[in-house]
Amino acid sequence: MTHWEQIEEWLFETRPNGGTFLHGDVMERFDLDGRTATLWIQSYLDAQRQAKSRTLYVIHREQRTSRAIWVVGVRAVDARAIGHQFFDDVHQRFVIAVTPDLERLATINPRAAKRCRRIIEVVGTNAMQLLRVAVDGVTEDE
Repeated sequence: MTHWEQIEEWLFETRPNGGTFLHGDVMERFDLDGRTATLWIQSYLDAQRQAKSRTLYVIHREQRTSRAIWVVGVRAVDARAIGHQFFDDVHQRFVIAVTPDLERLATINPRAAKRCRRIIEVVGTNAMQLLRVAVDGVTEDE
């Protein structure tokens, strides 16, 4: 039995209609260290994302890092939550990777500073808000 199948069997036994679990729950249930538990969860994500997936659930993350809460998604409301997590991931990526580079460029080249600050403002605030509105505005009729 694959790692993802073991996780799914455990979820089916303990959360047949959905629910939540933590990284530590996977560690405890399968007697794994933290890194291995992460790989097992990733194996489930990989399985659910395959074109001909056989997973019973769609798991998705709420929050980030070690405080992540994994949601066993089976409801329509989980679609919105997945969209919100995408928004959060994109925003964090911008804040962590792009903003410091633009700030550094502004420091090195004062002529580029205004453009860099404007990109941070427009993308970091306005575009992210637009993405959030887009996720919230999707209805079943569209």
